[in-house]
Formats: sequence, C-alpha cells, structure tokens
Amino acid sequence: MADLSPATAQPRFSLSLTPTADVCPLNGVPRFGIKLEILSHEDEIITVCLHKTPLKEIHGLGEIVYGTNEQGEEVEWPWGIGCWEYDDPFPDDYFFEEFKPGVPHERTFWLDKED
Repeated sequence: MADLSPATAQPRFSLSLTPTADVCPLNGVPRFGIKLEILSHEDEIITVCLHKTPLKEIHGLGEIVYGTNEQGEEVEWPWGIGCWEYDDPFPDDYFFEEFKPGVPHERTFWLDKED
C-alpha cells in the first residue's frame, strides 16, 4: 500500500551572504553589494516562491543581514517585506526560483547611493 501522507521533512538548503567589500562607501563609489548563494541539498529540483521574502528584494536583507555604520550603529534598511496574503493574486513566474541539487543559486544585491 502506498503512503499518501504529506511529507514532513523540510527541504534542506545552505545559505551564505558575502559583502563585495569590507566597507560600503556612503557616496556609492565604488558600488557595494551583497552576494547571496543558496545551495539545495535535496535529491530533486525544488521550485520555491521567493515573493515577499528577504531573499528576493534588497530591502528584505534587513531581516537576515546585520550591518553597522562608521559609528558602529546598526544600519537601517529603507523598506520592509510583507507577507503573501490569501487575497493577493498568485505570484507571476518571475517570483519563483528553481533550486537544482548541488548547483549554487547566486544573486548579488547591489546598493544604490540612495540605499
């Protein structure tokens, strides 16, 4: 008899964040970024909706990145991330990412001078 119960194990991922430099200049030169790398430890391709998560938009990095300014004070990121509500339309394909086993998914969030 086949087991039709839902899977209980959560997908396993590794996540790393690396700044492109030790210091982010306030004048925006040179440009500063934060490189995100996600690695799936699953046996099959997993499709994940990253819409309204800290992993899709730069302003969401405030949820997972701790940064300080020259005075050692915590950096305030300019925006917040909301939750996907049931009355929101289903996200477009753009908001989904495929994670292949053992293949790093990389993205760099670049800060503009306004950020």
